[in-house]
Amino acid sequence: MPRMIIKSALSRILLFIMMKKNVERLGRILLVLVGLLGIVVNVHGNVGAYNDSPYKTFNKDHYTYIYSTDWENYLDWVIDFNERLRQHYQDTFGYRLDEKTALSLTSNHNQVANAYATMMPYSQTVFFFGAAESIDEFSVRSWVADLLIHESSHLYQLNAKHGLSKIGHAIFGNTIPGNLPVPIATSPLFILPLPFLTHPNVLLPTWLLEGNGVFNESRFGNGGRLFSGASRALFYSLLKAGLLDETRLTNNGLYFPFTTEKYIIGGYFNLYLAERFGTQTLNRMFWAHAIHYFNPLRLNSTFKNHFGVSYSDLIGDFINSHKQTAAHHAVESGEILFTSMRATPLNRIGDSIVFLSAGDGRDDAELVVLNTEGKIVRSQKTGLPPGKIFWHDHKLKSAATGRVQRKYIHASLFTEHGQDTPEFDSKLVQDMDRKNGTLYYKMTEGFHAPVLYHDETKIAEAHSSAILSHDGEAIYFRQFKDERTCFKGKRPLFSLPGFYGAPMDVGPEGEIYFTGATAYGSGLFVWRSGRIFRLGFSDAVYSAKKLQNERYLLVEFTPQGYEYKLATLSRKEETPVKYQYFFENEAGRNLFDGLLNDNVREQSSAPSYSVASSEVSNYSMLGNLRFSSWVLRHQMGDKNGNFQADFYFVDPMGYNQFVLNYENDTEKIEQIINTDYRVTRWLLNFGFALEYQQLEKSRELPTTLRDNTLLVELPISYNFLDWQRWKMDIEFRPGYWQTLKNKLGRDYPSLYESLIAYKRDRAFLGFYPMRAFSAELENSQDFLSRGTENTLAFTTKGTYHLGAQFYIMAELSMAQTDSPYLEIGHELRDERPLVPAKSVRGIKDPGENVLYGLRSGAMLKTVIDSNWQGRVFPLGLRRWSPGIFGNYFSTNTISATAPEQHFFQTGVTLEAELLLAHSFPVPIEISYIEQVSAMQDRPRNSELQVNLKSSF
Repeated sequence: MPRMIIKSALSRILLFIMMKKNVERLGRILLVLVGLLGIVVNVHGNVGAYNDSPYKTFNKDHYTYIYSTDWENYLDWVIDFNERLRQHYQDTFGYRLDEKTALSLTSNHNQVANAYATMMPYSQTVFFFGAAESIDEFSVRSWVADLLIHESSHLYQLNAKHGLSKIGHAIFGNTIPGNLPVPIATSPLFILPLPFLTHPNVLLPTWLLEGNGVFNESRFGNGGRLFSGASRALFYSLLKAGLLDETRLTNNGLYFPFTTEKYIIGGYFNLYLAERFGTQTLNRMFWAHAIHYFNPLRLNSTFKNHFGVSYSDLIGDFINSHKQTAAHHAVESGEILFTSMRATPLNRIGDSIVFLSAGDGRDDAELVVLNTEGKIVRSQKTGLPPGKIFWHDHKLKSAATGRVQRKYIHASLFTEHGQDTPEFDSKLVQDMDRKNGTLYYKMTEGFHAPVLYHDETKIAEAHSSAILSHDGEAIYFRQFKDERTCFKGKRPLFSLPGFYGAPMDVGPEGEIYFTGATAYGSGLFVWRSGRIFRLGFSDAVYSAKKLQNERYLLVEFTPQGYEYKLATLSRKEETPVKYQYFFENEAGRNLFDGLLNDNVREQSSAPSYSVASSEVSNYSMLGNLRFSSWVLRHQMGDKNGNFQADFYFVDPMGYNQFVLNYENDTEKIEQIINTDYRVTRWLLNFGFALEYQQLEKSRELPTTLRDNTLLVELPISYNFLDWQRWKMDIEFRPGYWQTLKNKLGRDYPSLYESLIAYKRDRAFLGFYPMRAFSAELENSQDFLSRGTENTLAFTTKGTYHLGAQFYIMAELSMAQTDSPYLEIGHELRDERPLVPAKSVRGIKDPGENVLYGLRSGAMLKTVIDSNWQGRVFPLGLRRWSPGIFGNYFSTNTISATAPEQHFFQTGVTLEAELLLAHSFPVPIEISYIEQVSAMQDRPRNSELQVNLKSSF
């Protein structure tokens, strides 16, 4: 499960800064950039799917349980499990959670193998039930137990706080970075925002947080990734290659296997610390570190004070403790066909073996077809989503999860264009052929483990992927305590010690090939006539298929990616091993006795705690709207600058959100108060926005325009098309604008409409989309007493990957209006241009009835991976992207105060993906624009723009 996602910090901050060689302004810019950590804008998405099934809620002590009616029969079990875990974690982490926590069990419309814990908008854990997609990876008995143990550990890691953090949390709520206004006695009075972290542990390195979750998930007899041979293979492969050091482990770099290594190697590091210092001492490290609310990156200080040994020394000791063992990790020799940054399952279709190779992860995947001799029959680029490939309805399709009906994330068979196959809705296909039918996991069933079906016949709960035998029976593994048993249909065939193993292939005589744990990773084994043999000596097997004779196609873990390899394997009698750890003798291993049974029906009835129906209520999104946080901001200026305060309210499911903002600009002498309420539970999104502006004393506006104003809007949006990766949205914003003191005597209704179509194809490691296109049509109407003023705009943007990380980007914007003002080259709702541009406000000439403007722009960019990271310095550079661009402008204005009719701009841009605090990628773009006038007597005009593009 991914670590907590900070969805809110620095979200959609667009910082356009105009610099014309003004030293004073440059100084202010630097102060703004330094103060960015104190800025938070909350943006929360739905926890559930659009138009989701009903939810209910139950309150007990410090928890609010929110659950889909799909899982109503399991509520007692979850509460009993969570109560035992909460008591245990309070003891081992050394403190109680200081706020009420929401625990959400989402419906079976979110069929993704995922979960998360977060402190934003408040303490919350969310679980999705798509275990089948990752069932081989996790090596567990109960999927939901694994989620609860892992994600609850994050709550205790992240909730810890002392001193100013605790005070700040009481004042500001659950904003991650906070600031307290410190007045300084100058004239005029200067306010300095003092930044601090309300949740300091949020900035701990990913490998410590997720590694601790992996360690804890493995402690209670439920299995976990420390019992996975694949996990050990990754660890030993990287260690043997000498790639693990403090810098790499501390930073979220772009090295294979990316964040997966943070979970796995972090899990082994936490295991090392627990074995050396004790489990309780390990878990209480997070409480010890929470004193660093000013500088949360002081790891050496925490480790020295808590463990008596520095962070750097413990990493060195940890690596050295495994070096000798990792030296025995082996791989097969053979012909390497492909190297891929992502591995997907192999499948046999007739006499061919078919799979997807992701290559370097920065372009389209390749569809590869091999014959039984291992020769490449076909290799071509494809848009199929990652998954196991099948031949259905005269097409190759991928068994994966994706968006269906515009509302849900369901399993199905998907085409190259992302279209689902309705007859396979909510079925994650494992195997299929004409003779033997279809083997699949039914994703609308299965709480602890996915439920396997053969056509319409239910087989059993299973704990591994599954394949069909030659005579049409299901081959799969089930977990019974700490033993893994292979079944054929409903008959057990053989058992393995431990929690790891998955079927790979069936031989011509009915022998079963499977992966199993070795002392140094993951190996390939075969069960034949009641005996188990090991094939070859590789400890790095991810998956495999049998070819002719004794030849095999292997997919192996390597330090640089997955290798697809042809190898001839010898056979010796050897069984998989069982990993054993010190914590298996601790009393905590028996914490969930009576709950972790080996039969799903027993698990649903085992709890001693029972919830009465009278204690349960239907979930109300408005009734559960809760205060999340408020943020205070201050920007320095000549006369105290700008003060802002934002207040955020949201319900645990993210269905409705309310934001209140206050802004006081003491330089312009302007005040603004606005509120925004949104409901996003359904495909039809709607809301209410109200803005009051006090402008009667404004220094910026002409005297004739100074008045207080009120604006009311009712935003409504709807996604009405999702077809072959194309999406179309429509938005309406009816509103009313009024001057309050009638100095202007203006009040009028208004209407804004937009229609946008867009498509985006992105490689999982690509900095930019491989292909992206959008087209937006906008119309804004003001219904004035003298007649309607209408503005119509059309904008289209596109990106195309030329190969080798070179991209071409282009944009076209056209607009016309009969109002006095037009921003040439900007969308009406202030969207940022794809190609950097210095837009110009057009002023209508009295002789013109309609003012129009056009801008076209193009840009060529390349991406250079640098992956530079500091061991201590908290700012890295993962990759950077230089580019050149040009824009052409045209307008029909002929006013002397307006821009000329034709002019163009050229410029250079540099975008960098910074790595902030070792963990959070933050793209920032700097663009220099030179404007060249078509009129010879007008001077050139230059501009420098700094744009903080996205969020971490």
